[in-house]
Amino acid sequence: LFSGCAFKKYEALVRSTMTVDNAVAEKLRMDAAANPAQKYILAKDLADKIIYVDDAVVKDIIPSTDIDYQFCVVAQIQHAKGMIEFYIYSKDNGTIAKMEKGKTKISAVGDFRRFFNLLGDAFVMIDVVDADLSIAK
Repeated sequence: LFSGCAFKKYEALVRSTMTVDNAVAEKLRMDAAANPAQKYILAKDLADKIIYVDDAVVKDIIPSTDIDYQFCVVAQIQHAKGMIEFYIYSKDNGTIAKMEKGKTKISAVGDFRRFFNLLGDAFVMIDVVDADLSIAK
């Protein structure tokens, strides 16, 4: 179904990985923690992991706010807990140029950077950097 993502998949052999479900479970643990030091430790543990994002629909392609990247792919997945939005940063501009808003389904494998919240309808937002991207065939 997907091609590409080869380098990050190789890197995942030596680094910890997680799925979207794992990330949601960790987010719920962080939200439930009353101690800010505990939240910090949980977030720090996630920062070393590679996250797999499958079957996400491209919502938008925007200019990057991160100096290391030209573009950011905003993608989303409907999860049992609610809509999850991903802000995916990749240097694969050729693949990004082939994406269409609202139509393209992608797979991404990249470094989890952080959870964040903005006003909107997403249950959670996740930054993913240094991502390898694939378009569904």
